[in-house]
Amino acid sequence: MPQPEFPPAVRAMIRSFAAKVAGYGVAAAHDREDAAQELAVALIRRWDRFDPARGPAEPFAATVLYRTAAELHRKQTAAKRDRGRVTDGVDLDRIPDLSSWRGDVADVATVLAAVSDDMRDLAAVLAATGSKAAAARALGISPSTLRRRVARLRARFEDHGFGNF
Repeated sequence: MPQPEFPPAVRAMIRSFAAKVAGYGVAAAHDREDAAQELAVALIRRWDRFDPARGPAEPFAATVLYRTAAELHRKQTAAKRDRGRVTDGVDLDRIPDLSSWRGDVADVATVLAAVSDDMRDLAAVLAATGSKAAAARALGISPSTLRRRVARLRARFEDHGFGNF
């Protein structure tokens, strides 16, 4: 597919949106160039949908660039938010064997021994990730499903005298 020749106003829009995505003067020049390339590729992919009979190229390009820039920004924000968290799964071997612990922890092990394997896995993933969102991703379930399962697990602990565990 031949690459379209964008009007100068559209090329200026690409540069402007790239600067916004990259963080204006904060980001390095190569970050702005990378963002500009991604925006240009998105526009090239959608350029065949542009109909000159419906209006000028600038509003069409502005819509495509705005939506692409918003998606790039969401991805950047998500990457920063998830930095340092477990997202691809949990190493359950890193969770200590609770049955050898004493005191209240031994009571926790007793409660965990009485619940299903799914509930034990839930407790292990929550302990390993430290985040409900990361635990939901690691288990491959929705946040609302995770909340329901955590509520059932808490009820089991409350039944064994742990109060608001």
